[in-house]
Amino acid sequence: MDNIGVVRLKLTGCGQSLELEVENGETVGRLLDKCAEEMGNGVTRRHVKLVARGKNLDESSAQLSLEAAGIRDRTKMMIMHTQNYHAEKAGVQKLAELSARADAVADPASAAGQEMLTQLLCEVDGVDAGGSEWLRAQRKALVKRLSER
Repeated sequence: MDNIGVVRLKLTGCGQSLELEVENGETVGRLLDKCAEEMGNGVTRRHVKLVARGKNLDESSAQLSLEAAGIRDRTKMMIMHTQNYHAEKAGVQKLAELSARADAVADPASAAGQEMLTQLLCEVDGVDAGGSEWLRAQRKALVKRLSER
């Protein structure tokens, strides 16, 4: 069976080896999102850039269609971290860890659950944003999520 309209890509780099399938009409931004999602650890599209056919594809080319970026079926690409990732790495990883720990709280309504969430809130407050507005916003979103549980 032929997958008409599907673009199969092989991406390697940053300790990852990914095989993704995306729709032919997708944008580079959607591909960056999918790649970051597969990489996990709190990585987002702002932390990833792709290199294909000698072109850097990052947040600045997010609106391009795959076709306009020269990406076709079975294109091999390299994954690289952006400067944002290197600047925000410690904070991103810590927030991802704290978020996972918050999700593991079995009964957030119980006294023990509330205590655990309070401790997590204190730890979130200690995550250094390093001057990054984006990381500060992520920290704020996690504080809000924990407060609402």
